[in-house]
Amino acid sequence: MPRFSVPPELAKRPRGRPRKLPGTEAEGNRRQELMRVAARLFRQKGFEAVTTRDIAAAAGMHSGSPFYHFETKGVLLFAIIQAGMQAAIASQEAIVRTAPSSAVNTLRALVRHHYEVLLGPDSDFIPVMLYEGRSLSAEQQAAITELRKTYEAPWVPVLQTLAKEGALSADPDLARLMILGALNWSVQWFNPQGPASLSTLTDQALSLFFANTMISKHTLPTEFEPEFLQGLKSIFEEKIVFNQVLGLKITELKPTHVKGRIEMRPELIGHYSYNRIHGGVISASLDAMGGLACMAAIGARHMDELPAKRLERFAKLGTIDLRIDYLRPGIGAFFELTAEVMRLGSRVGSTRMEFRGPDGKLMSTGAGAYIVS
Repeated sequence: MPRFSVPPELAKRPRGRPRKLPGTEAEGNRRQELMRVAARLFRQKGFEAVTTRDIAAAAGMHSGSPFYHFETKGVLLFAIIQAGMQAAIASQEAIVRTAPSSAVNTLRALVRHHYEVLLGPDSDFIPVMLYEGRSLSAEQQAAITELRKTYEAPWVPVLQTLAKEGALSADPDLARLMILGALNWSVQWFNPQGPASLSTLTDQALSLFFANTMISKHTLPTEFEPEFLQGLKSIFEEKIVFNQVLGLKITELKPTHVKGRIEMRPELIGHYSYNRIHGGVISASLDAMGGLACMAAIGARHMDELPAKRLERFAKLGTIDLRIDYLRPGIGAFFELTAEVMRLGSRVGSTRMEFRGPDGKLMSTGAGAYIVS
């Protein structure tokens, strides 16, 4: 019986994701670098004033190289804004998923995230979109408008709920436009080296738009006594021995938020090929930071007590629920962690946490609930 060979095009293909062709990853990196450089130049000089030669020189390419990745300068402008909006939508969805259920705290999380989009790393696309978007074609502008609608959609039910609860007296749709418009203007005046943090801006913005309501009645920052700070740091970094294993150190301790840092070490590697930090380290460190935020908030609530008495309150604190969303691979020489309390009740505290890389990019988010008494 004759044997028939199987044509190459019908041969069984290997299972799994196809291998990338040599150079494909490098091409993607060059495209991203080109977009990053162009966004910075468009923001600094304006779209019309920047030439393709300027972009190529800033990216370390030959003058005609950008056309290999983008047909025209207008296509490059559209790609920058589109990628920025898509990333903002994705990160906002993660924030909304982990935000507490109340409209008040969800709005606080939305405002805080919007400031991160406006003023955080890789934020050049925002002023480019706001002030250079007129250079897009009508079709491109329509596509960006749809992305903006998608981004703003989660704000609508939150503001409608606040209006029903009596916390918002303005029309929710108009309020959304006015709030976002005011927040967007911060790209013109905010100084990242100045005294105001993004959390401070969030509190001030909510106080401005919702004066004399339950939203603005947020505890003003309180300066903790050196004795309390030293005692809390000792509990967190020394008495909780597992935090020593993680290498988790406190870098900032405020009633409204806390910050920490982990230096990457071989013991923390979860993927040996990429020196990627283990997901369990991320989860455990965010859990620890959520507990620390609760400790700080409890300490601020009972400022009428002596520091030693307040430190005793932390003996009953424990995690009862934790959710972690992994957004990007944990690769870097060190990592910055932040946490803030969204709600502190008599028995349970709810927190939101973030895990960022050395470049400030958000790698993971967390939401936790803790027994506090």
